[in-house]
Amino acid sequence: MFNKLLLFAIISTFAVGAFGQTVKFDDRSNPVSTVSSYFNAVNNRDFERAYGYLQSPDESLARFKENHKDTGEIRLIVEPPTLIEGAAGSVYTNVPAAMIESGNSGKSKLSVGCFTMRRSNIDAPLKESNWFIYRAAIKPVTAKAELTKLLAESCEGVSNSPKDDAKRKGARVPGVISFGTEDLSGIIQSPASVKVNEEFEINVISSGDGCVSADGADVIQGENTADVFVYDVTVANKPDIACTKIFKQLSHKATLKFSKTGEAVIRVWGREQGGDDPLGRPVIITKKITVN
Repeated sequence: MFNKLLLFAIISTFAVGAFGQTVKFDDRSNPVSTVSSYFNAVNNRDFERAYGYLQSPDESLARFKENHKDTGEIRLIVEPPTLIEGAAGSVYTNVPAAMIESGNSGKSKLSVGCFTMRRSNIDAPLKESNWFIYRAAIKPVTAKAELTKLLAESCEGVSNSPKDDAKRKGARVPGVISFGTEDLSGIIQSPASVKVNEEFEINVISSGDGCVSADGADVIQGENTADVFVYDVTVANKPDIACTKIFKQLSHKATLKFSKTGEAVIRVWGREQGGDDPLGRPVIITKKITVN
């Protein structure tokens, strides 16, 4: 118990100190540092960097900036996670957190939340893997509430694993990345050239209706190849479920690194919809880039 409380105090002090400054903090080596980095970016009004910590945003970067333009300075208190679970090439953990936002009026707002964090564990040592914010559940609370109790309860009942979510809420399925007729050049967003042995990020776009949400991507990395498997969750897993007929574009971020110079190939695995099968069929989209 003493070690846990000591670690809690150290990280809490560090986080609060970091956000009172304008010094950039960017560390994705562990779940707590990733959450801290996200709020550091928000406090510095570096919304593009903050957006980059989100695994699969449900809103565009422009909407994200608009929604956060009036956000006051946020000070963060976190409790380190004690359980990490694996699922389908990924590891997940929950980070309980409390956020104190200072408004222009001088009054502070207190919120608590549970940040579910994810990183890939396929052919990637821990030190080379980036953690992302897979999802977050945040709610306002009164200033009179006991902070330690709020932190202890903030992640109660929240599953680490998307497999459990799929059983409870829907089905995890390969993302729709093609309809068979459209231009696919924008599906894989990546640099045209990268440096050998240096990590870089790609973004894969899938599509869905009102019942679909993004559920990350898994990677199998080779010397000059990378296979990226994109997933979504659909709650339309029963015949009587009606979905809102809207067209959503969903982001799936992945971190890659090639160890061989020359031409490299990125292969994205997903689904193509259209034809007689309402669920579609497997499809692979490829993109070639240069490794210098």
